[in-house]
Amino acid sequence: MSILNLMSDKDYNVWWFETGTPTYLFNYMTKNRVLVYELDNQKSGSSVLSSFNITKVNMKALLFQSGYLTLSNKTGVDHNVTYQLNFPNLEVRTSLYRELIQHIIDFEMDASEGKYLLNLLSQNKFEKFAETLKAYLAQIPYFIQPPEKISLEEREYIYALILHGQLWGLHGDLQAEKLSCRGRCDMVLSYDDQIFIFELKVIFDESKQKETLDAAMNQIHAQGYEDPYQSKGKPIHLIALVFGKTKRNLLAIRHETL
Repeated sequence: MSILNLMSDKDYNVWWFETGTPTYLFNYMTKNRVLVYELDNQKSGSSVLSSFNITKVNMKALLFQSGYLTLSNKTGVDHNVTYQLNFPNLEVRTSLYRELIQHIIDFEMDASEGKYLLNLLSQNKFEKFAETLKAYLAQIPYFIQPPEKISLEEREYIYALILHGQLWGLHGDLQAEKLSCRGRCDMVLSYDDQIFIFELKVIFDESKQKETLDAAMNQIHAQGYEDPYQSKGKPIHLIALVFGKTKRNLLAIRHETL
């Protein structure tokens, strides 16, 4: 169908994605708070990729069987084979981000906004980054679910998803990583020969912004999120972001440079 659309319109477009919007996949990813960048560059055995269990869905198998992940490498022999899974191209990755976010908040992502945010990070203009992100989030009309049914954890997932999508999902020259032996940080971006480590928090009581920023920074240090990057010889920026449940926007930012 995608090839037929291409031949009919004589133009490249996201035909592959538009011919089959996977609502079931978005519902599962939202329910389990799956972040798209975590799915790229995964390793898996053949038994996982061929599995089908509706009571215990394997995300890698589901995306592989649906065509959103493809095999990019194979190592091992005989019955001890490991496959590397990646998004087949930027079109699939960006479309998955766009449609997943639109499924949650009914909002169209703009790649130019993400590029501008990236440039501000690259120039270490963190306050301007916060100001721009706040203005961007203010454009979002509403969440699909009623606000009272969205927990703080779900809101944190939504904000993380939006930030991931803008800073990684819509751009091909960026790496998103999450390496630490002592915990999992919300996001690590490698861009312009710099490392940016993000920790996101959502609060109900908006008077506790300072305490929450303290907690976020303490978590980054205590869990050693920066440790895997200390030997790279690159500037490491630690960024804590606090969002408010009532205002549905960014409330405060704090950053440190190592």
